[in-house]
Amino acid sequence: ALFLKLEEEKKLTPVLTPTPEFYQVSKNISDPSVGVKSWRLKVTGLVNRELELTYDDLVARATTKKITTLCCISNELNGDLISTAEWTGLPLAELLAEAGIKDGAVDLKFHAADDYEDSVSVQIGMDPDNLIVVAMNGEPLPEEHGFPARLIIPNIYGMKNVKWLDRIEVVNEDFQGYWQTRGWSDLAVMQIWGRIDTPRDGETLPPGPSLAAGVASAGDRDIARVEVSLDDGQTWADAILEPALNPPFTWVRWAFPFEAVEGKHTMR
Repeated sequence: ALFLKLEEEKKLTPVLTPTPEFYQVSKNISDPSVGVKSWRLKVTGLVNRELELTYDDLVARATTKKITTLCCISNELNGDLISTAEWTGLPLAELLAEAGIKDGAVDLKFHAADDYEDSVSVQIGMDPDNLIVVAMNGEPLPEEHGFPARLIIPNIYGMKNVKWLDRIEVVNEDFQGYWQTRGWSDLAVMQIWGRIDTPRDGETLPPGPSLAAGVASAGDRDIARVEVSLDDGQTWADAILEPALNPPFTWVRWAFPFEAVEGKHTMR
């Protein structure tokens, strides 16, 4: 009830991000618009048999639903380049098992319709939580989120969750993608992150009982505690945590009742 009340008062992020509010980042000036009739998802490279799926093939097999939090590698503490959705898709590992990976395979190289490329190791790719996604929050993927298909790899920053996916190539090298050749992390594991949604920076509160609230996430490590300081880090106390929707892959909302007293205070 506490978290619902805070959400209704617009003081706390919704636990599931409405699709229009889901963050989006792109390297493109204009994103690709992919026609489903000609689109194919191909699995090639070091495989026993190459695969080619139409959009209808993929949709028919996309029966797995998972709620996960996705975060941009450029997101900062208190930043808003992070959101949570329910994704519907086909487990990537299922497709890879069907293709059969040959000895000597190192990376899965992902190619997108806008010629963007990135990769993960075969080992990471085989994680059963990874999905090739066709729907988001119960609706087909919007174009800006990668229609007709995108990757969702929990615990790895958004740049490796390739949108407009059209080819998965199994390669025998450590492939460096668009951002990695520019010096960005290749593993790109999500770091511990938190945000204070309320009170807002610079807000004046009336003296008396008050509430702070926000969200925290840590990739696949789950959030065990959130501690809040009202005196710029000199003392700390535990916040109340709302159970995660799909631990450990979703953010956790927290609330912290406190007594507002006169003066200027720095919350951390």
